[in-house]
Amino acid sequence: MKIYLSGGMRSGWQALAIAALLVDESQVTEVFDPSALDPDNLPDGGDIGRVCAKAREDSDVILAHMEDSNPSGYLMAAEMGEGMAHGKAVVYVYGGEDKYRARLVQFSDHGFTDLAAACKYCTGVK
Repeated sequence: MKIYLSGGMRSGWQALAIAALLVDESQVTEVFDPSALDPDNLPDGGDIGRVCAKAREDSDVILAHMEDSNPSGYLMAAEMGEGMAHGKAVVYVYGGEDKYRARLVQFSDHGFTDLAAACKYCTGVK
């Protein structure tokens, strides 16, 4: 199973998610982390938008994390909607009691307030 990480690029949450997703018993075989891309050295000379779109297309799950340092979440929300439109499983992680962030749960299959719990769930998503 392939997972695409969507969300903020400031806190380093991706490293925590990758470590939690790629455990021995996991069904996860690959994790795509857009924050790890080097814009000056993209595959096939593509632009970052096309590279990420292809990765989402090839993924089974969109793991979207609305971290506190994400200024708006607009791109993440668009990626969640795209995932839903294309039949991907969308798992959304949001923190706190912020009603705006909580509303995005409607564009996901499962919502969590804890990244570790979402990752544990993802290791068994079919």
